[in-house]
Amino acid sequence: MFLCWHFSLQINRLSDEIARYIPVKFENSKQLDILKYKAKIDKKLQNIQSIFSLPMFLIIVANFLMCCSQLGGALIKIEFDDYNLIFVFYFINAVLCIVTTLWVAGSVPIQMSRFKEVFHQVTHERLLYYHTTDEMHLKMDLFHEPEFVFTGCNIISYRRSTIPALIGTLLTYTVLALSLDESYAACK
Repeated sequence: MFLCWHFSLQINRLSDEIARYIPVKFENSKQLDILKYKAKIDKKLQNIQSIFSLPMFLIIVANFLMCCSQLGGALIKIEFDDYNLIFVFYFINAVLCIVTTLWVAGSVPIQMSRFKEVFHQVTHERLLYYHTTDEMHLKMDLFHEPEFVFTGCNIISYRRSTIPALIGTLLTYTVLALSLDESYAACK
C-alpha cells in the first residue's frame, strides 16, 4: 500500500508541475521529459500489479470473510460481553483493512486522470494560442493509453467506488445467510 501511495503522490507532483507551466514555456522537450518520467512510474506500477495482485486479493478476501463472520455473529445475537468484545475489534480491523487498501490503491487512477486533464489543458492552450501542432502526437499517445487500475487477480478492481459495493455485498449476503439459517432451523 505504501508503494501505491508513493506513486500516487509522484503522479500528483507531476500534475502540479504541469499546471505551473504557462503554455509558451511547455515546450516539446518539457513534455517529453514529463512523459518519460510518467512512463517510468507506469512501469513500476505494472510491476507492483504483477507482484502484489494475488497477495492483496487474498488479504481482501480474508478480511471480507472475517467481516461476514463477525457481522453474522452480531446478527444471530451473540452477546458481546468483555470476553467476546475482541470480536468487535476483529470486525473493525477487517473493515479498516479493506477500506484502506481500496482507498489507497484507488487513488492511483484518480491521480492518473488528473494528470491527463492537466496535460490536456496546458497543451490545448498551447495549441490554441501558439498554433503548435507538432506535439499533437504526444498528446494523442497519452490519451489513447488504457486507464491503469490495480486489480486483485483481475476479479476486483481497486477503486474507491468498490468500497460501497463491498459493504453492500457484505450486508446482503450476511442477511441472506442468516435468513437461510433461520428457515433451515424452522424446518427442523
